[in-house]
Amino acid sequence: DRALQFDPFAGEVLGSEGHTLGYSDGVFWGVLNGERVGHVRPVEEFCNDYVQVLMTMYDRATISFVAGRLRYLELQFGMHVSLNAEREALAQQNAGGRDWFQVRKVDTHIHHSACFSQTQLMRFIRDKMKTEGSTKVLKVGEKELSLHEVFNELGLMEEDKINADLLAMAASVGG
Repeated sequence: DRALQFDPFAGEVLGSEGHTLGYSDGVFWGVLNGERVGHVRPVEEFCNDYVQVLMTMYDRATISFVAGRLRYLELQFGMHVSLNAEREALAQQNAGGRDWFQVRKVDTHIHHSACFSQTQLMRFIRDKMKTEGSTKVLKVGEKELSLHEVFNELGLMEEDKINADLLAMAASVGG
């Protein structure tokens, strides 16, 4: 059985002033003030380091420490979610800015270039409500509902008032 040569708690953590991460030719590089830092390591060194990482992963003491720590963090996160979920949801709905509008909605079965931004999606929904609101779009049991009827059941009657936050609330409530 080989002993571990690496102590993760030894040493000093360096600051990140002026350091960024660059990428070229399939390799990530450290960049300091616009200059590439370091060099590509030989394959043998990479393999030796990889073996060391694997040995650390399968070390019983490491597994015991990490498993307990992960359980603790999971409990802490669960407590955070329990205490703050409603407040975070409200804060996100009231958040201004355009960040949310830049998020892409992608169906993984179609090509990436076919995805909608939130603005495009809302424009599409409003247009369909105006031009094809009477089209049957949902069948519940024997009853067929039109687009207008679906939105009316969600409490969203006027197409001009429909926005992504209202749709998100309707979806999260199970409306």
